[in-house]
Amino acid sequence: MIHSCHALFLAVPYPNLKSLNLAGNHLTTSMTYLADAHLPLLEELELYDSKLNIQPMAALSRGSWLQLKTLTLASNRIHARGVQYLAGAHWPQLEAINLNVTELDGSAMVMLVCCKWPCLQILGLNNNHMRHIGEMPETSQCSLLKHLHLHASNLTDNSLQQLSKPRWSQLETIDLSNNMLYSISALVQASWPALKAIRLDGNPLAADAMAHLSKVDWPLLERLYLCR
Repeated sequence: MIHSCHALFLAVPYPNLKSLNLAGNHLTTSMTYLADAHLPLLEELELYDSKLNIQPMAALSRGSWLQLKTLTLASNRIHARGVQYLAGAHWPQLEAINLNVTELDGSAMVMLVCCKWPCLQILGLNNNHMRHIGEMPETSQCSLLKHLHLHASNLTDNSLQQLSKPRWSQLETIDLSNNMLYSISALVQASWPALKAIRLDGNPLAADAMAHLSKVDWPLLERLYLCR
């Protein structure tokens, strides 16, 4: 187990490194060294369960990884303040970010959809605390978003109203399973013309759920999950 990246990244240059997996280590004090490391070709960074919290996100967001495509931060204690730092990161090629089980609340969701990551396609937010999502913009910076994962994230009917606002024209799958959704009438307003799959299983849906779903405009829908 690595407790510090200081020697690892300052002693040896890795100009051709494309994938770096540091999952499971104690890296709370090492993000400054990682952000300063010369990794111009880095495409994949795995920091799952690395004992990270809010402050390391400030250092991480300074990383000049213009080729970064995949970032995994799952199972760390990042909170919304940590996302505030990440939102300022310049990762123009970022396609996927995994923030599952990172103690995020609804304000983090708003910040993430406003991030200037024009290539983002996959946003993982499973097992968080999204009960109260703030005012969502109708136009998201993440205009290419294809897959949104919000399994077991304490979503309520009010949360769903906010999630239905952005016009994600490329969205193909959305996972809303195992939340606290009762009325799904807000979905009628959702502008997701490319949607192919939606998971609503594990929610205490009202009896009129199917009536509302019959009114949505998702012509490409292939998979619909409603089981309890």
